[in-house]
Amino acid sequence: MSRPDREMTLCFLVRESGLSREVVLAAKKGGKWDYLNGYGGKVEGGQSVEDAVLDELSKESSVVAAATDLKYRGYIDFHVAEELFGEGKGRNHRCHIYVLEKWQGQPCETKEMGQPEWYCVRSLPFDRMWSDDRYWVEQVLVYDQRVYGEVYLGIKREVTKMSVRFVDVI
Repeated sequence: MSRPDREMTLCFLVRESGLSREVVLAAKKGGKWDYLNGYGGKVEGGQSVEDAVLDELSKESSVVAAATDLKYRGYIDFHVAEELFGEGKGRNHRCHIYVLEKWQGQPCETKEMGQPEWYCVRSLPFDRMWSDDRYWVEQVLVYDQRVYGEVYLGIKREVTKMSVRFVDVI
């Protein structure tokens, strides 16, 4: 495995709604891709991973949360075809994954993210998400498992190689 060029965060806001569990997803604005995702971004110099995820959550969704409410669900090391991001632009990154069930405010459109939409965790719109999501997101959101692994994405954003393992959260 290549050493990650940078650390990233990804946070899924989850709520109970009647008999189902829902997650809010939104697409980044102004990017190359219009994929639905949770909220997150880069860990800046001097920041802890937890501070970074809370900062990104606030900037991208306008919700506020406490670090004590974050539920760590593991990490995935992504290895991305250089052509997707350009030379030297973090083609290898470790993405720390969190679930959040308690926050203040309502997720809303911001200058960084589009209009958020709630989806049942058992019927996610994988055709509008990153290609690797179908292999691990449900395990995290439905079965409350931790995920650890590596994903290689090719020039067409397809999974070319993957190795993930799941661990039950006790």
